[in-house]
Amino acid sequence: MPDAFPPASLWLPGGLTMLALTLVSGFFSGSETALFFLSPEDQRDLSRGSAGRRAAARLLDRPDRLLAAVLFWNLLTNLTYFVVSVVVAEKLLHDGYATAAGFIGLGGLASIILLGEVFPKSVAVAAPKAVAGLVALPLGLAVRAVDPLSPRLDALTRALTRTFWPKLETEEYLSADDLEHAVEAATETRELAGLERQILRNVLDLSDVTAEEIMRPRGSYLTLTSPVRRSDLGGRVPAGGFVAVVDPILDQAAGTAHQNPSAANASRVLMLDTAAAALGSDPNEANPRLDGRAVSLPFLPWCASAASAWALLSETGRPAAGVINEYGETVGVVTFDDVVDAILRPDTSRARRLLRSEPVRPRPAGPGEPQSWEVAGLTTLRYLLKRLDLPDDLSDTDPVTVTGLLLEELEQLPEAGDACVWHGLRLTVEDVGGTDVRRVRVERDIDDVSRESGRDE
Repeated sequence: MPDAFPPASLWLPGGLTMLALTLVSGFFSGSETALFFLSPEDQRDLSRGSAGRRAAARLLDRPDRLLAAVLFWNLLTNLTYFVVSVVVAEKLLHDGYATAAGFIGLGGLASIILLGEVFPKSVAVAAPKAVAGLVALPLGLAVRAVDPLSPRLDALTRALTRTFWPKLETEEYLSADDLEHAVEAATETRELAGLERQILRNVLDLSDVTAEEIMRPRGSYLTLTSPVRRSDLGGRVPAGGFVAVVDPILDQAAGTAHQNPSAANASRVLMLDTAAAALGSDPNEANPRLDGRAVSLPFLPWCASAASAWALLSETGRPAAGVINEYGETVGVVTFDDVVDAILRPDTSRARRLLRSEPVRPRPAGPGEPQSWEVAGLTTLRYLLKRLDLPDDLSDTDPVTVTGLLLEELEQLPEAGDACVWHGLRLTVEDVGGTDVRRVRVERDIDDVSRESGRDE
């Protein structure tokens, strides 16, 4: 009959191997939790720290690669652990130590759960930045070791997905509809004030509003040709607080030059060219307002959402971004202030920012006359519908502004007196300056109202 306690030669080598594998599993589990628990602000702080912290920030630059490598090593470690535990338990059971074999099985399972998962993850959550700095360098070696296998693993994953789950779609973590329902619920329970509710709605609308709707269109700001000299402004501060400096050959954005903040009425200067634009530095020039340092500007397409513009400006730290059309031409500028205005103002309007006046104003109506409004051509259709309490059912193919609508409906440059009907509204051009539609009269279409009344009867 075998002894109650098995000899060390049966379990000690396997036990030490299991202990080492438990520590390795805890290392990868804690590393995964610590790195992915970090916020973007934490990542920026790590990038300015020690060598280990900088390595952690670099690993987070490619989170998919990092996660795949960590999961690969953690899975390999855990599978090896259970294989070793089975071999040790089988050896003990073969020699008649059934109790010890059961202890190895159950104890090994509890050990890998507590010491390989729960405890390291708890420590990582408590101090993610410290843990990330400690594990980044060895974890980087492990990630690079898996890199040669990554293309094959990606190909295998795509093949399996297309074979067994061809229509598999990524489930949204939290949809905009869920957030809207939450805002409505908070409104019904009076947990949100009216202004707070409107700001939350504006934030949700950032995904539906395009950059073209909030940008400052080309032509609404001062445009100069590179290189710019201080005398070009003539001692005046340009409208909008910035100047577009366009290269005569390449019409794209390149940088921003900030003025001397001590200068009176200082404003930003947006360099919108791809060449190495330089501001004039003639000492004989008396106006110092264009002194500054140029930095590169990011770009985004006209159809990008306002949320994408916000993310781009936040990520790059730039005060503005150039907006380009499908031909690669710069069609406008989105500034940080424009996005903030779209969020904080209950009834944000690009035309109001540019014209510094209300773009949709009611006009006095005489007896028997329909209600009409005076509308600026720069006004967006979305804002017009909102001001007139009409449903916002615009599609992606609809024009953005009142001027764009007139151009599309008339199929020619609008002239005073031209009119069209849209959404039950009659739009009549009243004032045109060159190719710019300055003022439009908008009123309820009498024929359309009559038809609706006839159907109701």
